[in-house]
Amino acid sequence: MTSIRSLAVVTLLLLPAAAPAQQPPKPASSAAASAPASGSSQAWVPSPLSEPRHGTQFSLDGKFIKRPGQGAPERPTLIVSCSEGGFHNSGSRRFLSATLQAGLPLKIDYVEPSQLTTGMSYYPKVEVHFGLDDGKAQDEQWSAGGDKTSASFQKNTLIKILESHTLVVSTHGDFGTDISAQFDLPDPGPVAQACGLNLHKK
Repeated sequence: MTSIRSLAVVTLLLLPAAAPAQQPPKPASSAAASAPASGSSQAWVPSPLSEPRHGTQFSLDGKFIKRPGQGAPERPTLIVSCSEGGFHNSGSRRFLSATLQAGLPLKIDYVEPSQLTTGMSYYPKVEVHFGLDDGKAQDEQWSAGGDKTSASFQKNTLIKILESHTLVVSTHGDFGTDISAQFDLPDPGPVAQACGLNLHKK
C-alpha cells in the first residue's frame, strides 16, 4: 500500500509541471502564422477594369510621411491600369494610365502648351518631386485628374518606379499644405506582365 500511495503522490506532482511545458508552442505558432499575412499585404492588388475596357487595374497603398491635415484619407494610393487589347490586336497587353491618388485637393498649375493650334488652351499640371531608392530627387509635371485630387504620370516614369524598391513623392495641396508620401514597392512582375512593360532586372 505504501508503494501505491507514493506512486500516486509522484503522479500528482508531475502533472502540473507537464502542463506548462505544452503552452509556449501555441503563441509561437500563432505569431509565425500571422507574420506572412502582414508581409503579403504589401503587394499590387489587382481588380478588373470596368466596362467597356477589358483589362486589369492594380492598386498599391502607401503612407503619408506627414499627415496633411484634417479631411485627408488614411493612405495615398498608386493606381495602374492595363488593357488586354481590342478586336484588332487581340491578346496584346498595353499600358493605359498610372495615377497617384492623394485624396485631397492638389495645387494645379495651368501650363501653356508649346504649340497652340486654335484658340487659347492650357493644360492642368501638378508639380511633383520624387525620389527612388534614396537617389537624386526628380521634378516632373504630372497631369491633374478631373477631380483635382489625383495626378497621372507617363509610362517611362512608371517603369522607373517599378524598377525601384522605394518611392518618396511630394507635392503641394490646394490650400498651401505640403503632401509627402512613401511607397514600398513590391514585386513588379504582375504589373509589368499585364501592361506589357519591359523592365530591367533589379
